[in-house]
Amino acid sequence: MNTNDDELFYTYKTGALTIIGFDGQHLTDRDPERYQDALLGLLQQHLCEILVVDLMDVPVVYSWVLGVLVGIHKQGVRVELYHPTLTMQEVLDRTHLNKLLHVRDGL
Repeated sequence: MNTNDDELFYTYKTGALTIIGFDGQHLTDRDPERYQDALLGLLQQHLCEILVVDLMDVPVVYSWVLGVLVGIHKQGVRVELYHPTLTMQEVLDRTHLNKLLHVRDGL
């Protein structure tokens, strides 16, 4: 497991299938463009087709994070969310983001 240069997220695997993770500490920075730029750079560098986001250690996800993930989806990358909390699953259901961001229970 590696953190990216700016320590915005953990990188577990890169390639066509790229797996990243966050922890609550990483998500306290509220600079969506910085996250999106870092993620897009990583995904383009490794020709990613599927981005798996492991949310195991994330108790709450800010709306700007979902916005970044939707932006990644709009770039043609399939986004899969693993281990979201029940609250986050409810938010995804109510906002219909679960139709864009694929939600899974395990990694």
